[in-house]
Amino acid sequence: MQRDCIFTEDGRFLTSAGISTGIDTMLHWLTRVGGHALTLAVAREMVLYLRRSGQEPQLGAWLEGRNHVDERIHRVQDALCAAPARPWRVEALARQAAMSERHFRRRFKLMTQMSILDYIAGIRMQRTKALMSETGWPLARIAAETGFGDERQLRRSWARVEKATPSAWRRAETMTSQV
Repeated sequence: MQRDCIFTEDGRFLTSAGISTGIDTMLHWLTRVGGHALTLAVAREMVLYLRRSGQEPQLGAWLEGRNHVDERIHRVQDALCAAPARPWRVEALARQAAMSERHFRRRFKLMTQMSILDYIAGIRMQRTKALMSETGWPLARIAAETGFGDERQLRRSWARVEKATPSAWRRAETMTSQV
């Protein structure tokens, strides 16, 4: 039995328990059939914040910290989700939100309950996991594609949130999707 996941995959069958998880399940399938770029375009058209893989908890990084009404912070979050690999600078994000850097840091933390740097790391880690389960790319390429820069930095960030190594996680993910 698998707990705290939004859908399960058993061979050619995908099962979810609700409307929003059904949408995530459909986007998971679409990624396999049409690729990440198509899925991202569909999710944007549907006004969703990308998709969640089946193995993550109900609130993944794409949705975490979004339960607030500050339009300026939402605008920054949308930009971060659209391009997590970009070399984001806090001062540039503050300008985008039309705030001083100090006020932006405080406001972001107040609205999301996390620092802007933790939010960026979470978005990048979510994308890392998606690429690890959807591609056979080596970790160095995934690190470059997700904004971690290099494999060493990715591994450091990984160790903060996961017990298993990236290769052990990938093997477990591959075995789960093949069942």
